[in-house]
Amino acid sequence: MKRRKKICLSAFALLLIVAVAGGVIWWKLQIHWGPTFGATSPEEWVEAAVAHANAFKPKPWSKRPKVFSWTHATTGADCFELWLEGSGLVTFQDGNWAYIVTHSFHQDETHWIGDICVARDSQGGLWRCDAHSCSCICLQPESREGFRDLDEFLEKPVDDKKWERLTLPNKELNPTNEPAAGGSI
Repeated sequence: MKRRKKICLSAFALLLIVAVAGGVIWWKLQIHWGPTFGATSPEEWVEAAVAHANAFKPKPWSKRPKVFSWTHATTGADCFELWLEGSGLVTFQDGNWAYIVTHSFHQDETHWIGDICVARDSQGGLWRCDAHSCSCICLQPESREGFRDLDEFLEKPVDDKKWERLTLPNKELNPTNEPAAGGSI
């Protein structure tokens, strides 16, 4: 009888370990951090993110944000949010788009790169926002259909931080610091 009890306790312990390990793996897979590019400083990360964004070509299957909607409890207004994890494509109603790459300060506490979002629009314009991007950023368009255009996108703060035009000293990444030809989906 003691042997049977010991086997049952061992089986239970093993099952518990497997369940906990499975839960940890599942939880880790739920957080979709943006790329780190092996950067060791915010400036290095921004340059790598710009190079990554410049190489992006939109496709019909490109990753897009998740859409959430609800009715505001006090005002009764319809509210909409687009949650983008890591990096992805935000399309506008006018046919233009922005590709966003994010970095959260949680994902690399060795180099203290911080919270940074870099966006490249379909005209080649580069934008930076230092909003908190803890596994995702939350974008808030006026309607469920998303942002009307780039102007509406840029007007809406992310976590109370505004998008600002990004100019780089590295001429290879942005030769004129002006918008360049982008492309369409």
